[in-house]
Amino acid sequence: MSLHPLRRALELLHFLVGHTWKHALLRLGLALLLFGGGALLFTWFGLAPIAASRDHFRTTQWFLGFAMRNAVETRSMGTREPPLDDPLLVRKGAGHYATGCAPCHGAPGQARSPTVLTLVPKPPLLPPLLAGWKAQELFWIVRHGLKYTAMPGWASEVREDEVWAVVAFLRQLEGMDAQHYLDLAYGGRVQADPIAATAASDLRVLWDATGAALADCARCHGEDGNAQGQGTIPRLAGQSREYLVASLTAYAEGARESGIMRPLAAALDAATIEALATHYARLPPSAPLPARPGAVAATLRLLPDRKGAWLLAPLDAAGMAAAVDRGAALAAAGSADGKVPACRQCHGPGAADRNPVFPRLDGQPPEYLALQLALFRQGRRGGSAWQGLMQVAAERLDARQIRDLALYYHSLQPTRADTVSP
Repeated sequence: MSLHPLRRALELLHFLVGHTWKHALLRLGLALLLFGGGALLFTWFGLAPIAASRDHFRTTQWFLGFAMRNAVETRSMGTREPPLDDPLLVRKGAGHYATGCAPCHGAPGQARSPTVLTLVPKPPLLPPLLAGWKAQELFWIVRHGLKYTAMPGWASEVREDEVWAVVAFLRQLEGMDAQHYLDLAYGGRVQADPIAATAASDLRVLWDATGAALADCARCHGEDGNAQGQGTIPRLAGQSREYLVASLTAYAEGARESGIMRPLAAALDAATIEALATHYARLPPSAPLPARPGAVAATLRLLPDRKGAWLLAPLDAAGMAAAVDRGAALAAAGSADGKVPACRQCHGPGAADRNPVFPRLDGQPPEYLALQLALFRQGRRGGSAWQGLMQVAAERLDARQIRDLALYYHSLQPTRADTVSP
């Protein structure tokens, strides 16, 4: 075997390193300077390949994928995964997925837009890939988004409960058929071809912006505004017009946190907000469905845990009845130590001269009421001039009192605010 190639390699190494470490650093610095200068000139003259009509080089694709996978695995470590098998949580996530995710990532029975497929990198078709990701990793991606892609972060970082709803749906998406997807995402209202339904929705936008917004609202709140069986989704039927206008405006401006509601509300002008509020204020509220055992406890576990503060055991029928009685006493007179004021002074029932901007709580889903009180207690709920009052009151409630109040107000027969003339 000839030593000639080996000798040449040693001579090159000797040239690069030199006789001393100072020579080595000097030559290394010179090499980096030449490389950096060449890259700068390459970019300066517009030769860098930035066109989205061409994919990344394979090495670039590999590196970005390698970096993303490892970053997500590392940064999602230690994330506490709550129970994700609640069907109402899955349905809530499905409603947002249909609006915010499906156009790029696809859905059962729905083709992606050709425009989306020209993005670089292309958004992946999710259903076949979900098995390779842990729930905590999906949570991190949905919440924070990904740089160098079109994947945005969640519009409200403080609403972990909303992000977990999307993750709960994603865990069910693999293998889901088109009809099941439509039932979850649209509440069974859309039975026809989803492409035709999308086209009809696009045409409706041309002549009726309020009608298009109502279709978005009905996906979660129901066409009758009663959100029956929707858990953490509030009923809108019978609320005052003033409250609904204030809420939509707060969502649009980001004063009230929600990654689901803010994108939808921000697209509405003042006239559409007024029309939607008037529509739902005129609708008659229906009798609430029976509360589900353990539903409130499961909802509270979606929020950040404060040393077990949200850990509540499910109640049986007798326990729920006792909770309603305790909630009634707390709403009527406040806590015995005077730290928690009486809820009925502002929210009823029987409150005289009720401020129309205060929401009506009677008949609301207990999951929704408990979630809002918990968000107030954590300082994560705002949107009105009276949010400070609610935060102070909620900070003094423990998890059991939150559950009791939620179950009590849910047990009341809802009434209409009657602030809108028919």
